[in-house]
Amino acid sequence: MRSASEALRIGNEHAATKLQPTGIVSENLQALSSTRFWHDSRSLKVLGIGTALPGPPLSTAELLERIESRFHVAVSRRGRLLGSRLKIATRHICRDFEARHEVPRPGHSNPDLAAAALKAALKEAHLSVSDLAYLIGHTTSPARSLPPNIAIVADLIGFTGPYMELRQACSGFANALVIAQGLAAAPQVKAIGIVGSETGSVYLDPQHAGEDIDQLVNLMMMGDGAGAIVIGPNDSGSGARISNNFFGQVGLGRASGFSLAAGGSGEPFLERGALEFKHDLTAVRTGGPELFFHGAAIGSALGNSVKSVDYSHTASSERSHGGTFGPLPRRRAETRLRQRRAYW
Repeated sequence: MRSASEALRIGNEHAATKLQPTGIVSENLQALSSTRFWHDSRSLKVLGIGTALPGPPLSTAELLERIESRFHVAVSRRGRLLGSRLKIATRHICRDFEARHEVPRPGHSNPDLAAAALKAALKEAHLSVSDLAYLIGHTTSPARSLPPNIAIVADLIGFTGPYMELRQACSGFANALVIAQGLAAAPQVKAIGIVGSETGSVYLDPQHAGEDIDQLVNLMMMGDGAGAIVIGPNDSGSGARISNNFFGQVGLGRASGFSLAAGGSGEPFLERGALEFKHDLTAVRTGGPELFFHGAAIGSALGNSVKSVDYSHTASSERSHGGTFGPLPRRRAETRLRQRRAYW
């Protein structure tokens, strides 16, 4: 039986050949064999999960019609093509797009959604807030810079214990699991809560969606809501598990594919009047396949082949797996966890 490092090396060599048509430069291919990643084979028990969504789903056609009629920008043709390519049919939005700049509706703020998702997860776990040893939040669209969003969430659910917050977009949950794995090993820990929440639609100026392809991509991709999970140390009881958790990155020396630079101390002044997420489509197109391959290769080295994956990150994987790995099935996250299948 091959070691994880040997399997990863062989898998890298195979994929390096197959990924060349995607536009990854040669120096990146040479770096594939030096991938470093964090891994823990211990399992975490899934005690409960919960979600909170702001209002009914909004279809792509309804969204584009609303933007065109209210802001008089031509987005339908290109928007439909993008929506089809991304395979995103509906999304939930915390705002009404009545004006170019809005805040979330009452009850649909980032902390409100996060608190609702956590309460749902605790209810499914048959636990109370006091059973949580630690609370971890992750979001790129907090209600405010300080105090952290999770502090407001803690107030809303009546949590008196310690908490922390990550600001990592799509990788926030994976890194939260890394932290939770260490916390779960401490004596007397019963449960740990993790919640991811986004209300990033407020960072979109509808007028710019008709002027800037990056913002049109944001309009098609963005949705608001929160998802929470309550996990605990593994035991002999029945229930779903998260196992073979791993985390890594391939960003060294590469441009960010997705960023929110304005509002930070390096760019405290806004040029266009409001915060906006920035998509570097070239960086996504060239780096996406490489990033996807790294995850697939490491997962395979740890015993989870691509064919065993039930759910993949939609925006990245649609561009990345292509013909290299074949189509990936998608199922609801709840089903994936309960069936104890691979997650990466």
